[in-house]
Amino acid sequence: MEQSISGIDSVVSFSNNQGAKGRGTLVHVSRSMAVFEVYNPFSIVQLSEVLKEIVIMRGERIIYRGKGVVTSIVTTGLMTIVSATFTDSWKDPGALRPNKTLEDEIESFIEGWEKGHDLSASYQLVVNKMSNFFAEISRWLEEVEVALLEDFDSNDAESIQFKNSVEKPVLEKMIEFYRLFEAEAAKIPQEEVSLYKAFARRELHPFILCAPFAHRSFTKPLGYAGDYEMVNMMLKESPSKGNNAYAQIVNDLHTNVPACIAHCNRIDFLVASLGDVVNQVQEEMRVCNILNVGCGPAVEVQRFIRDNELSEECVFTLMDFSEETLAYTDGKIKEAMAQSGHQPVVNLIKRSIDELLKDVHDSDTEIVPTYDLVYCAGLFDYFPDNVCRNLISLYYRWVKPGGRLIATNVTPSNPERYTQEHLLEWYLIYRDEDVMASLAPHGTQPVIELDETGVNIFLTIHKEN
Repeated sequence: MEQSISGIDSVVSFSNNQGAKGRGTLVHVSRSMAVFEVYNPFSIVQLSEVLKEIVIMRGERIIYRGKGVVTSIVTTGLMTIVSATFTDSWKDPGALRPNKTLEDEIESFIEGWEKGHDLSASYQLVVNKMSNFFAEISRWLEEVEVALLEDFDSNDAESIQFKNSVEKPVLEKMIEFYRLFEAEAAKIPQEEVSLYKAFARRELHPFILCAPFAHRSFTKPLGYAGDYEMVNMMLKESPSKGNNAYAQIVNDLHTNVPACIAHCNRIDFLVASLGDVVNQVQEEMRVCNILNVGCGPAVEVQRFIRDNELSEECVFTLMDFSEETLAYTDGKIKEAMAQSGHQPVVNLIKRSIDELLKDVHDSDTEIVPTYDLVYCAGLFDYFPDNVCRNLISLYYRWVKPGGRLIATNVTPSNPERYTQEHLLEWYLIYRDEDVMASLAPHGTQPVIELDETGVNIFLTIHKEN
C-alpha cells in the first residue's frame, strides 16, 4: 500500500469543471491520489471529471496544488466521499530543502519505486507483452506504409486500402491482449490499483495515445469524460481517426468495443422513441415538446430532423452545462435543418446539474408540466444514486400527463471496464435492472430494457393521464 499522510488538520479545496468551488476534509493522501469528504447538499463533483486547482493544506503548508480526476464517489446521508487521482506533480516545497525531510523524501521515493515494480507477475507479463507487440507492430506498419505510400494524406484511396488489408489480423491480436488485460486487472485489490495503473500507463500510453479516441478520453480537454467529440468518435461521426494506419487501427480498437456499439444502439433507441412520442402527440393535433438534459451533440435529434418530416411539429429544448458543446450542437442542428428543409423550433439552454438540483430542493420553484418527452442519456453514468434519484424526480414533474421520461445507464457487464479505468482514467457508475428501477419515483411503473449488447440499460416511465 502507498505511504499516506494523515488527514487530521488537513483541508482540500478545489474547483470543478464548471468553476464551482468546493472544500472538504482530507481523509487520506498519497503521492498519486487523495480521498476527502465534501459536505454539500448538491452535486459538486461527477465521476471522471477533472477537478481544477486542487489545493491540499497540511496545517498552513500546501502539500499539493494541481489537477485531479475523480475516480470514485460514495454518498452518505451527511457527506460525499470523493477519491481523486493526481495529474500533476507533488508540490510539497519542504521536501526540496537539503535536510532530514529531503532524506526521508529520497527513501520514500526508493520505497515507492520498489513497490511500483513489486506487482503481480501475471499482470506485468500481459502488459509487457502488449507493450512489446504494440511497439513492434507500429514500427513494422510505419516502415511498410512509408515504402508503399509516398504521402499518406495525399493518397487517400491507397492509404485506406493499405489500412484495411492489415487491420483484421492486427486487431484480432490486440483484442486478444485486451481480454487478457481485463482478466488480470479485475484481480487487483482496490488499495493497490494506483500502482498498477501507473505501470500500465507508463508501458502502454506511448502506443495507444496516438489514437484520437484514447487521447481525448485520457486528457479530457473539456474537463470531463464523455464529451461531445468522444460521442462523435464512438458513433463514427468524427473526422479524427489517426494520422497513420497504426493510429487508425488503435482508434478502431477502442471505438469498436461493446460499450461503443451500445452507444450507437442508444442513439437508435432514442430516435425510435422520438418517433413514437411525436406520432402520439400528432393524434392530438398539437405541437410536441421535447427536452434533452445533458444533450451533448444531440445526434439523435440531428438524425430525427434529417429523416422525419414530423420534426417540424416539434419544439426541442436542448440543455447542457458546456458552452462549447451547445455552440457545436447548434451548428450541427442548423446543418441538419438546412440539409432536410425541416424547420423545427430548437432552444438551447445552458444549465448545470448543480442548478437543477437546487430546483429539486427549492420549495419556492413552481414546476409546470411542459414536455411530452424528457430524456437524459449519459449523465447518470457519472452520478451517484441519490443525485440520479433527485434528477428523475425533477424530470418526472416536468413531464405532461400522457408523456414519458427516459434515462439511460451502462450496466456492470461492460467488458472493457478495467481497460477504461487503468489506461484511460475513465470511470463510470454501473447499474443493473434492479438499481435502475429503484431510481424511479414512488408509485410509478418503470419499464426496464437492455440493448442487444447487454451494456446499455434504459429506464422508461409513462406518466398517466
